[in-house]
Amino acid sequence: MPRGKLGPGAGNRLPTGAFAGNLFLMRDATGLNDRIHARMLASGRSWTAEEMGQEFLKLRGGSAVALVCALLRGDARFAEEAPGTWVARRAAVVPLRARSFAVACVETGDRTRPDTWRVYLRPTGDAGDRSVVARTEVLYPADPAKWDAAFRALGKRRIATLHPGPLGRVRQWMGRHWALGGDEEPVLDLQSLARLAVIREGVPPGESAAAARLPELFARWRLGPVREEPEGVPLPAVQLLLDRLLELFGDATEDDLARTVEEALSPRAIPTDRFEFTLRDLESAPEGSGIYRFFGDGSALLYVGKAVSLRRRLASYFRPLPPEPTKREELLRAIRRFEVTPLPSELEALLRESRAIREHRPPWNVQVEVHELETTPPGSWWPLVFLAPGTDPGLASVFLLTGSADGFLFHVPRGAPAAPDLTLAAWLDRVITAAEPADTIPPEASDSEETRENARRAGIDSLDAAEVRLAVRFFLRERDRLDRVDAIDLTDGQALAEALHRLAAAQPGTV
Repeated sequence: MPRGKLGPGAGNRLPTGAFAGNLFLMRDATGLNDRIHARMLASGRSWTAEEMGQEFLKLRGGSAVALVCALLRGDARFAEEAPGTWVARRAAVVPLRARSFAVACVETGDRTRPDTWRVYLRPTGDAGDRSVVARTEVLYPADPAKWDAAFRALGKRRIATLHPGPLGRVRQWMGRHWALGGDEEPVLDLQSLARLAVIREGVPPGESAAAARLPELFARWRLGPVREEPEGVPLPAVQLLLDRLLELFGDATEDDLARTVEEALSPRAIPTDRFEFTLRDLESAPEGSGIYRFFGDGSALLYVGKAVSLRRRLASYFRPLPPEPTKREELLRAIRRFEVTPLPSELEALLRESRAIREHRPPWNVQVEVHELETTPPGSWWPLVFLAPGTDPGLASVFLLTGSADGFLFHVPRGAPAAPDLTLAAWLDRVITAAEPADTIPPEASDSEETRENARRAGIDSLDAAEVRLAVRFFLRERDRLDRVDAIDLTDGQALAEALHRLAAAQPGTV
């Protein structure tokens, strides 16, 4: 596509020497619904289809209203409380029966090496239609493109699995190594629901884990043999189990089921006697993205993690414990205190988490090395400049990558553009004068110590090589969704600074 135009494949791009009047780019409907849902939840009120058309489509009139209603109908997260007026429902209050699912199994092998595991994924039919025959995807951590495509293809489907812990671990590894998101997305824990079902049938809670194994469940409920496809992977049996559990619990919401499971399994209280904080302190954690750290005796760093919502992620560690010992309980016994660092975007949190793990090697983190890029961005020019989507209402994260191993991070305000930052503009001017086609600049020659020293003086953070690799991988995966500026289309640093301020002001401020 010619440079300097808005269009598919470019995210939001600004034309040479001017600003686009309409910075909105229609993306895929799933992503648009996600943004609408997040904004409506954050507002805490209902919205009319007309104002959503103006806000999200930049359109007015009956056609905009009709398009909004067509997008939201059929999405269980939205309810039309009056003609043309919509309210967003939190995902946890949608009945299970109204959802669509994909079933997953994890083949772990060496339990200390998530990079060697396999994930088998198969979508089921849409809610109320179990006749759809879907293809099984076999996903390897060494193949991030296939992995990302498979999870994107799920759309609104929730993953249902007997292995929520291993699935979370391998997705976390993928996020840290390949800058793939989604590791915090909730899954439907079929093991817990199966335990709840057998407890209701009279099995004591302490014996429910054994009674909820697949062979025992299939014999108890006369579901036939446990089918495996491929051999050793019981995906067909897991799908049949899901159908059975939806028959039992389909009218309940996930929030209701979570509380019921918690009560039925006789949870144990968190051992808080050695904490230097109270559980109420967790409620003061920010809602937005950032990184968190757990410390043990002598302020030894135990674990570093990143989160889209710090408050929600921290709370997940301190929920009541199940009857049987878990790895989470071991970590809780070692924790003495925690710290949080709010950050404007999840990508920035991912980079800061990666740096902390590589520098400090916390014993409870899976150590991940970020290998060199397999390829440079095709058709791109250095410097590569884009804004990462984020939740901070005041600041937007700007990534300026000057090569495949060098780059910088700084922030611009989301509000109405103020007078340009002359120091930033002067620094940007020096950087963009070196812009050349990406394949003509060796990575080791794309930056200099003088540039980094000037960046420090301007309050700009230099990224190390591993962080740049993660940022480039994020860009390659999300390039159709990102707000970006082709620096070669702009005349000087002041024009680039103004363009970034305009893009930041236009961003909705939600992931």
